[in-house]
Amino acid sequence: MRIWQELVTIALVGTAQQPPQWETPRGPLGDTLQRLVPDEPATHLLTAAGIVALWRQVARAPDAGAPAGVERCPADVQTRCGPLAGQHLALMLAGHHSDVLPEWLVAVAESGRRVAEPYLPGLLEAGRARTGLQDPIRRVLGERGRWLARQNQDWHYAIEITGDTVWQTGDREQRRRLLAHLRHRQPEQARTLLLSTWQHESAKDRVAFLQLLAERLSLKDEPFLEQVLDDRSKEVHRTAADLLARLPESRLVQRLRVQAESLLTFQQGHLLRKDALTLQPPTAIDATLLRDGVDDKNPHVYKNLGERAWLCAQIIAAVPPSLWCSAWDKNPAELLEAARKNEWRQALWVGWTLAALRHTDSAWVEALLAELPDDWPNGGELVAALPTPRREAHVRRWLSRASLTSDRLLQALRAEPAWSIPLTRAVLDSLRTHMASAKSADWRLRAVLDSLVRAAPPELADEATTGWPTQSPHWPPWNNIVQESLAVLNFRRDMLRAIQAD
Repeated sequence: MRIWQELVTIALVGTAQQPPQWETPRGPLGDTLQRLVPDEPATHLLTAAGIVALWRQVARAPDAGAPAGVERCPADVQTRCGPLAGQHLALMLAGHHSDVLPEWLVAVAESGRRVAEPYLPGLLEAGRARTGLQDPIRRVLGERGRWLARQNQDWHYAIEITGDTVWQTGDREQRRRLLAHLRHRQPEQARTLLLSTWQHESAKDRVAFLQLLAERLSLKDEPFLEQVLDDRSKEVHRTAADLLARLPESRLVQRLRVQAESLLTFQQGHLLRKDALTLQPPTAIDATLLRDGVDDKNPHVYKNLGERAWLCAQIIAAVPPSLWCSAWDKNPAELLEAARKNEWRQALWVGWTLAALRHTDSAWVEALLAELPDDWPNGGELVAALPTPRREAHVRRWLSRASLTSDRLLQALRAEPAWSIPLTRAVLDSLRTHMASAKSADWRLRAVLDSLVRAAPPELADEATTGWPTQSPHWPPWNNIVQESLAVLNFRRDMLRAIQAD
């Protein structure tokens, strides 16, 4: 563009050496430049340069048709969400209460609608930055959103990935999504596809792809996973061992069961003598145990366990805990009581905790939650593993007998994704009581408040604004914190109402 070159030349020479004069182009751009008031020379030049720069970016005649090589967007058959819902989305994409965006996406998807066109670029970009949003975003894009995603490499996560070609030529994320897609629908085909390139994958990719086999895992996967136990990468063979340990009938579980049975001895009580469980740890780890995923290094989360105790815990963790109940005709609570005086009881607790989580054994989870200390590392995971009614029953029982700031209760509240009305009211009452006497803005109470406003039923938003101890001398530090938190709950209520109203 000639006018741009003239402006650049004047800028390089300097307005003191050359007055800002140029040949005015024809058309709307020239008309705009002629309306400028010739003020101070440098200001005049910069203003003209700004106008021309903007013109160069956006002002061009529309194409007669779609650009070559770009397919036309198919017509959308889904109804777009309405303007009220769109306003809330715009606020979240701008950073206002963006933590509740996943809830908005789920609600729109459940309503059978799609995101309106003006918000698609911002939403696709949000999914690029926050991978946890990608699955819910895919459900609300509609044809226009998927078409846009195909035009931008950064948004390709939103495209449905299929075909062997993608497996051979796609990037890591595309291949991971293809494998996940197949594993959900055709698990054996997914395994066959993975086997076809296994020897050429990097260790990082081998771990990522193996983890996807947890979906619809079965004994049909065992031969492949047994081979992977000999992989040169420690992380790869450990991942394979974890998958095999989830299959009660796998050869790995049977091998480790034999090892566990050699460590544990149950002594039946009689008369005044109680049942007792003794444990004799192995003196060292051998190559067979290493191959089966037993590690000689204790992770930081179990730092109180010594090397031999950690070794025992891993062996016990591979055995479905229900097998001990069958072997000794005892329920989980009775076995935990029998182990209570054992010097290796923490190793047993860790092993049984990991086994209960791995095999989703609710009876053992319940018994462990009743036995373990409040600061147990896996407390939140144990609560989350319970069926929803039992999970909330535990939380409410702890709420009635423990401090709201106990580690166990904090973990349990975080693990509960959607609170019932009774639980919300119980937590609200407890928060109000604690804040009336708290001498400072305890971060643990704030953590409970944050959980409440994100998990409470939005219909309780009005009720949640009342009853706070505003007359207490300890209230001032809490006032702004509570108001800001309740704004999130109000936003969620209005957001969901807007989706319904539209």
